[in-house]
Amino acid sequence: MELRYPSDQGVYAPNSITWRLSRERVMLIGGPRALLLQVAHPLVAAGVADFSSFRSDPLLRLRRTLDSTLALVFGDRATSRQAAARINAAHAQVHGSLPEPAGRYPAGTPYDATDPELLLWVHATLVDTTFAVYTRFVGSLQPDELEHAYEESKAAALKLRIPPDAIPSNIDAFGCYMDEMLASDRLAGASFQRAIARDVLYPPVRWVPRRLHWPTVAVTTALLPPRIRELFGLEITASSRRLTDWLQTVVRGILPVVPRALRDMPQARRAYRATAERSGAADGEELDPS
Repeated sequence: MELRYPSDQGVYAPNSITWRLSRERVMLIGGPRALLLQVAHPLVAAGVADFSSFRSDPLLRLRRTLDSTLALVFGDRATSRQAAARINAAHAQVHGSLPEPAGRYPAGTPYDATDPELLLWVHATLVDTTFAVYTRFVGSLQPDELEHAYEESKAAALKLRIPPDAIPSNIDAFGCYMDEMLASDRLAGASFQRAIARDVLYPPVRWVPRRLHWPTVAVTTALLPPRIRELFGLEITASSRRLTDWLQTVVRGILPVVPRALRDMPQARRAYRATAERSGAADGEELDPS
């Protein structure tokens, strides 16, 4: 049936590439990668160290972040507006100073989570990670799809108060931005950043032995850009490369036969169902363009 979107449609519509990419539960594999990219920026890392509950309760912090992000993507107009407001309000409380020298920044450098440079970097890590994980574990994206997906990502960037003139203009400009950042002294691996990275890779979850985190560490390390691995003292071993290649083969092989009820994030299922109901689809029918 023709997709008819209700008047309270949120930031993205059901046939958007953003819904297509974000609906996949396997995208959770990229969470640690995105976090490590983010805290490679000393000023972002300082905010995490000073204000985040990550080190004391990593699972709670991850769940809250995921819930807000998915609400922004899959929510209707009111839900997405509320999600953006929560994120922006949280950012407004985060400001302080750098505890030690890191990269180009001397100790005492002030940071503010509403700084457009920091907002853009955090947003860029999520976009870059989405593309990296999807194309490796789910399926390829044609150049025009990648461009379209990037254009759609600008809508979320604007909701999170990134100035329009700070956002790279197209997918090629975005690639240049990522390359420049990864090569620059804006990123660093000071001791406090490495401590956060260890907590990302080995979260202090009670009763979970450190060795059980090895598969996540191996896959995350393989997904990271070489510069980030270097900053955090991570190395790809033969066994970690074999594990990542095996996981890629298995996931790509089984996803086509996995039922959507298991394959999709719950927020995505609810969003498709709600859109179908509001648009007058037949009972039980979902507006699912896949």
